[in-house]
Amino acid sequence: MEKVLANIVAASGSKFSKVKDAANVAKEHIALPNPPICSHREKCLAAVELALDTGNPKLSALAVEALQLIVRDERFRSGDQTELTEQTLSIQLLNSLASLPAWNKGCQCHCLTVVVQLICSSEIKISLGAVQSALQASVVY
Repeated sequence: MEKVLANIVAASGSKFSKVKDAANVAKEHIALPNPPICSHREKCLAAVELALDTGNPKLSALAVEALQLIVRDERFRSGDQTELTEQTLSIQLLNSLASLPAWNKGCQCHCLTVVVQLICSSEIKISLGAVQSALQASVVY
């Protein structure tokens, strides 16, 4: 994840300073010893969401790569920690896709592929109702 965040920082340049700042905050947060997992995801997903919102193809591709890493990387899973429903990996990730209809079609397709990976994961609990709610909320956007 650190490498993807560094690539987001590099690709952001001065034009996308908010994305760069959010990615730097996420990198710093990853380096902290024992941060709450939900906070860890929140910082990374904030940078991802901003990168997706730019519409920049390179930043969007890096953001999708980060989403895939979040789904696969065990550091982003809560394990034995108890979390509120809205703080679970699945809900946080789905909430970060709220602007989905505004993104280009290719980016939308890649993000929906990540949602399918999330649903198919045997290690991550997610209800189809949560997916449906998130997708409906993004359509209202």
